[in-house]
Amino acid sequence: MTGAKPGYFRWFLIFWLFILSAVAFLDRVNISIAGASIASAYHLTNIQLGTVFSALLWGYALFQTLGGRLADRFGPRRVLTMGVIWWGVFTAMTAAVPASISRALILFVAIRFLLGAGEASSGQYQPRPHSFCRDSLSTRRRRSGGLSCLQSIRRSLDSLPGARYR
Repeated sequence: MTGAKPGYFRWFLIFWLFILSAVAFLDRVNISIAGASIASAYHLTNIQLGTVFSALLWGYALFQTLGGRLADRFGPRRVLTMGVIWWGVFTAMTAAVPASISRALILFVAIRFLLGAGEASSGQYQPRPHSFCRDSLSTRRRRSGGLSCLQSIRRSLDSLPGARYR
């Protein structure tokens, strides 16, 4: 990208960070759409299916800090890249669980937990993408990142029950 105009790189970066966040969102919620089919194919109860759904969130929550430490040590670009590869592998493994296996629940929980760990380590929402932008964009362009950060805080506050910050 060294020969490209600076504006093209900026839009290229924004486009791929958008794709990254969209795929990460789909990774979190797509299994719930297939939940009924998975439950019947693997003979899972609603409680067991809920455990499978929650495993991703447990991995995500437990590995947020480690992901930040990895990004500080190795750089956000490398950690984001490895995170994307990590979730690609574990998303495929989720789909590859054979229906004939007797301990499908344990396998699903382990795969979804590790998928969440990979998503957290890549930190596709914050702070790794912000660090990536900081390292990749000029100083003038980085100043506009403050607005992005404030918007993220506002969205977080909006999600509180009954909160109105508009």
